[in-house]
Amino acid sequence: MNPTLWIITVGLFLFVDDTPNAAPATELVEPAVLTDAEGDKWLKRLRAVVPAEGWNVTRDGDLFVIETMESVELKNYIGVPAGSADEPPEAKQKRKREGVFKRHYAIRLRFVSKLAQDDYDRLAAINLESARHVDELRKDLTGIPRAKLSYSPDNRQQEARLRKFNAAVRGLPYHELPECFSADFSVFYGDNRYPGIEIFDSAVREECEHVEGSVRRLFGSYDPRIANGERWSGWSEDPQFRDMRRGLVEFSPVK
Repeated sequence: MNPTLWIITVGLFLFVDDTPNAAPATELVEPAVLTDAEGDKWLKRLRAVVPAEGWNVTRDGDLFVIETMESVELKNYIGVPAGSADEPPEAKQKRKREGVFKRHYAIRLRFVSKLAQDDYDRLAAINLESARHVDELRKDLTGIPRAKLSYSPDNRQQEARLRKFNAAVRGLPYHELPECFSADFSVFYGDNRYPGIEIFDSAVREECEHVEGSVRRLFGSYDPRIANGERWSGWSEDPQFRDMRRGLVEFSPVK
């Protein structure tokens, strides 16, 4: 069998897998097909806990989106430099806004068929064991230059180490798991605040976190750490983000 080449290109960043037996990320829960009555019921429940003004709740099949009607300011805190003690006020204000951008804040809920707690625990244990292997594999990346969340290899040898790492990570079993559940369904939950990104304005952040907490309370949690109030791990349909959660690394190819 010829080796398969799997590539996602994001700008000049690559996730590469060139192993023939790479294990794909799997979801062992079949998509649920909500009836119109069930969909209407959940639309009503979600709209009841979301502010009537400034927010919108929509449904597309098994996917619900809770979204601000206006764009909000978010900030990417990764790589933002710290200021000096004698920094002028104008420079401080400018630096505070470095990494700020605008987009709608959105919570996404994907309903799927119910996954039993025992099955969740079994699959989560597999993910945890794979994560331990990823940590061990990551030691081989020591010394390769980094740029924020990605790597910037200086030479072909370093690039080869990154490719080897990603191939090894893809060979490990991994399951995309829902974070929460209702009486009849499991639910994948996620918002569009990725690691290192937070809502910039404190009042807007407080409102969004209030909405998030209200939505959380409609569901049970598979993981007790979530039930205790920790931030949910966050599901995304974006394959780049899902690969990052799995442990793969981004890198810019050597020119």
